[in-house]
Amino acid sequence: MKRSIFLIACILCHIGIQAQISHTVVFEPDKLIIDNQLQEDGNRYSNLLYEDCSVNDSVGAPSLPYRILRFIVPNDPVSFSIDINSSNSTQIDLPAPLLPIQAPVPTSLNSAKSEFIPSSFVTSGAYPEKIVQIINEGYLDGDKRILTVKVTPVQYLAASNCLLFHSSVGFTINSNPDNLSSRSSERRISPIAAPSRESTELVKMLGFVENKSDISRILNSRSQVHATASILKLPAYEYVVITSQSLAPYFKRLVDWKRQKGLNAGIVTMQDILSDASITKDEASNLSDDAGKLRQYLKLAYGKGTRYVLLGGGNEFVPIRYGTGYENKWEVLNGGVIEFEGAKIPSDLYFSDLNGNWNKDGDIYLGEELGDAVDYEPELYVGRLLCKNGFEINNYIDKLLLYEQNPGKGDVAYLKKAFYTQADQMQESHQAEKIANDFKNIFPTFSLIQELPNGKDSFPTFPTGKSVINAMNNEYYGFLSWYGHGGPNAIIVRSNQLVKGGHCCSIIATEGEYLNPSIVIEQGNGINNMDNLNYPSIAYTIACTVAPYDTFRTSYINYNVKYNLGEALTIAGKYGCVAFLGNSRSGWVSGSHELEINFVDKIKNNFVKIGIAEALSKAENKESMFHWLALTHNLIGCPEFEIWTDIPSKFQNVTVTESFDGVKINTGIENVNIALRGLFSDNNVLFRVGQTTTFTNLPKNYVLTFYKHNYFPYVFPIYLQNESVVGSHYIKGSKIFTGNSVNNYKGSGDFKVKSGSNLVLEVSDGVTLDAGTEIELGAEFEIKLNN
Repeated sequence: MKRSIFLIACILCHIGIQAQISHTVVFEPDKLIIDNQLQEDGNRYSNLLYEDCSVNDSVGAPSLPYRILRFIVPNDPVSFSIDINSSNSTQIDLPAPLLPIQAPVPTSLNSAKSEFIPSSFVTSGAYPEKIVQIINEGYLDGDKRILTVKVTPVQYLAASNCLLFHSSVGFTINSNPDNLSSRSSERRISPIAAPSRESTELVKMLGFVENKSDISRILNSRSQVHATASILKLPAYEYVVITSQSLAPYFKRLVDWKRQKGLNAGIVTMQDILSDASITKDEASNLSDDAGKLRQYLKLAYGKGTRYVLLGGGNEFVPIRYGTGYENKWEVLNGGVIEFEGAKIPSDLYFSDLNGNWNKDGDIYLGEELGDAVDYEPELYVGRLLCKNGFEINNYIDKLLLYEQNPGKGDVAYLKKAFYTQADQMQESHQAEKIANDFKNIFPTFSLIQELPNGKDSFPTFPTGKSVINAMNNEYYGFLSWYGHGGPNAIIVRSNQLVKGGHCCSIIATEGEYLNPSIVIEQGNGINNMDNLNYPSIAYTIACTVAPYDTFRTSYINYNVKYNLGEALTIAGKYGCVAFLGNSRSGWVSGSHELEINFVDKIKNNFVKIGIAEALSKAENKESMFHWLALTHNLIGCPEFEIWTDIPSKFQNVTVTESFDGVKINTGIENVNIALRGLFSDNNVLFRVGQTTTFTNLPKNYVLTFYKHNYFPYVFPIYLQNESVVGSHYIKGSKIFTGNSVNNYKGSGDFKVKSGSNLVLEVSDGVTLDAGTEIELGAEFEIKLNN
């Protein structure tokens, strides 16, 4: 039996009154479906299905919908409470008792179908008692205090087996004097000083809050947060690569490209950080290990403008921080298999969240949900490259530069196509299909491979791992998303979870590494068989433990693999992906799906930089296993680059006029990023946003680059003269001219590449080496044709 009633297309109104924020949610006609289902215990239950609502809660509680709302509030030392001003309700009888929330199911290779959990709900009144609750607070970008509120439009009366549906809920958020003796005050997260932001950037950053009209008032009236007294001796960069001294030279090419785009970019080594006597510990968490010192450096650098962080290396090069998924517990029992450190989660949230105290209770279990004070709102946007050598770093950078500069080498149609797989519980609830439909305005063409004849079949006949690899090779895709159970070196595409041993077909990180006995041995199902060398993708998966930063182990398998899936897709070869978004420990069947919904929503709302979309997706608290997911889901790859959301356009009407006084620019398009980067001895970066600008007091040699979202980068012809080049340099251009007088507006003189130097010129239209070009013996000079 199904029944539809009206629900939830929110009309939201808000009034900021001094220290109060009033808000009304009106639930207008939409569909609430009450589905009468037979469950495993032989009884029928009413299951509620809601559009745009979550239904996670504690196990055994009634499965009721709720909506998450977020507000910006003053950062004064106050606490907050909720008063409900009005509520209109209608009673709805149910055909059967309400389905209780079931235990979350991990997306692990070891997962087995869990037993049905009956209701543990005991109350004579309505559940929940409060239909509006504050469930979280934190600081976005250092000092923008965000309050997360849960609104439940439906209450359950178990005694009479009916619902109370609230068609309108009005409430007020009150600020109260801080009670320093309260538990909430003890755990409160404190703001830190943030770099100044343009008003337009702040409006976009806070575009998700309900009380948008209060943004200006609250930001202007908030308590002043003073920067830490510590003085940062090391350099701070807007885009920083943190790596080891041995790997640092291989990242120079990436940094040069970021600088060419106008970012203040640079490299800081862990040796630099650890040898700085002024950086002794993570002062917020009182942790003095290497990870703590790295976090403290990032906190100081954040105050000087650092925004994007690429951690260049695994644990042997760049330290990791383990967060704790449960309270005071690392061991997990998963499908009857003990995972010794399954709840000890490698997490780069630690380096993104600079406010939180990950050691509040002082025990060995860091980053706990209750015992410590983790802040899920980001300050920094962090990605990690799990690389070990220059070969792997160059594999990744080659892909990233290709994706940003010339995806498909002119064959760009693939950028609008997506590829999905789904199996087991994820297929039963149509999770990949929902993502495909949600992402359809950006990826209108998509392929979906799933178990046949259906996800509940005892012995599905399709697909194999090889058939999935073949499908991705037959047609290239800009976005990949895999919904299956997984492990460090495999994601299942076909399985029978009720039968153990040799019944799971998977895509494998490295063909031949079949460590889990339940995986069918195939040929051609390895990631190394992907042939998308000119068509790099972005991949997102909810599968378990596909990108651990360590050697993951269970009671019967030690996953000491050559490459885990995150590594195989990013660094192992020139095939694969420029970003892999996946779990370092378990994902969860329903919660992980909601996390990807958040990610897609951020992209659709123009948060197109991958690191920003990933970080903000984890800030939206949806309760069930939320803390775990915020820890375990991480970005493997660069956090600053943008996903293509349309077929790239070209700059068509550019005019650049050079003179002895400077250069005058008209890009022909509004809101373009215009960057002029000095080269070699003068590496200053000038940056503007707009259609026209003029740069004066120019460096001797420079590169002028324009870029905008969904536009191919445009590089004005580069003229190099009167320079003796030392060190390593990467320059991307269309046309490059070198010699002693190739540009009339520069001082004449030979262009020399000195012995011991390394210069890479990547061009699409050619290089002209004119008279006065000299490459000394012992210099490395490379011309890359990119067309």
